[in-house]
Amino acid sequence: MLALASSALLVLGCVGGRAPHEATSTPTVAAPLPANLTSFRYVLNVQASDLGGVSGATPVTLSVRGEVAAADRQRSASHLVLSFGAIDSERVQIGARLWTRDGTGPWFEEPAGTRASATRAVGIDLDPGVLVGGDAHGRLQRTLTGVASVPEQLGGVEVAKYSLAAAQVRVLLGVSESDSSGGVAGVADRWLLWVTKDRWLPVRLLSDSTSGGRVRLDLVLSEHNADVAIEAPK
Repeated sequence: MLALASSALLVLGCVGGRAPHEATSTPTVAAPLPANLTSFRYVLNVQASDLGGVSGATPVTLSVRGEVAAADRQRSASHLVLSFGAIDSERVQIGARLWTRDGTGPWFEEPAGTRASATRAVGIDLDPGVLVGGDAHGRLQRTLTGVASVPEQLGGVEVAKYSLAAAQVRVLLGVSESDSSGGVAGVADRWLLWVTKDRWLPVRLLSDSTSGGRVRLDLVLSEHNADVAIEAPK
């Protein structure tokens, strides 16, 4: 598993670029105070193709379904497709403890201090857990205050769409400029973020990269502040 994930990381580690052109934004008149996000469920899709600028290169895809009950209490199931096969895996994090398994095999508890966000398999470090809690609440407010937005409907919900630079995404995710492991902010120069219009709850984060290949990262959040129970594997 680690060898396959490392191969994918080496392939994607240097990809960067910019998001596609978006419609002109209209200024936000008065921004609401963001609600404190404490839990959610999510679907994350990452697609990479034409790597190294080679047209027709075999695409790499990663699909993740997960739940976040707290920043350090998460569960996810991943499906990674590479040119030489597919990998199904699961992970459960509770505090400083992390369990993983491949397919339907046995669970293993990883050594203390192991970092294993599902997206590290494709060279992008995105931990959805950074979007919950008081610190995340403050980062979201600092990121969006004073930024223009476009009103939209997304899944029947009134939302505000924001176009953000990579530096703003770093603030949103709590990644410092000197942190080389924060590859998610380097995927593209521009990002799109949708939040609920009334309470600024994040609904979707999207990026497209077209330099040295194409990487599309799409994170969709649902069931905000739902009762999410996550237990250790047995």
